[in-house]
Amino acid sequence: MRAEFEAALPQVAERVKQPGEGATVNVRTGEEATSGWAVARAGHEHVEPKQTFSEDSLKRYAGSNRDALEQAGYMGLWHPSRVTGDRPRGVYHDVTEVKPNTYQGGLESIVQGYSHDQDAVFNIDRFDELHMHPNTRSQVRGTRSAMRTLASQRPGGKQPDIADTPPEQLAAGLKARRPVDTGTTRLDPDDPLVAYAQQIAAKKRGTPMA
Repeated sequence: MRAEFEAALPQVAERVKQPGEGATVNVRTGEEATSGWAVARAGHEHVEPKQTFSEDSLKRYAGSNRDALEQAGYMGLWHPSRVTGDRPRGVYHDVTEVKPNTYQGGLESIVQGYSHDQDAVFNIDRFDELHMHPNTRSQVRGTRSAMRTLASQRPGGKQPDIADTPPEQLAAGLKARRPVDTGTTRLDPDDPLVAYAQQIAAKKRGTPMA
């Protein structure tokens, strides 16, 4: 890792020790991202217990994931103040990409989040989490809010439409999260992403979209 990145680690470690804190650190400059959509790559997740989280544990993670970090550009860190279900407690580490805070950047992040089986993607500008599988009221509210904001960024102020992203790619990502309508299993109509999936399905069938 570059000297600038290693020099930033003591301060990052000290802050992220606190529950509720996080950071998206550029592995080349040591600077933290201040804008964009942060999305993790699969296969590099690590949870370090709070008791052992330190500058040294960050260096160990960076060393073990050196090539992936150099390629993606960022190390993502998140210390949740609380966890749900059987998720472990501690500081979550990821190899992270940061995409632009634009309509296209957000859509690309959603696709990558689904294809890499991530819990959520994160908008750094607004501190919004867009969950892949929102399963609590707060996650649903946050995801709906993030999707509304993303839709408002569509160039030209048109109605939300995901035609700017290859339909096959986004449809595969959206449909992978739960069974498609089989006559007995239906997508939740309140899911904030269902309308987008339905638009894609209509587009692929060649039928008009509302």
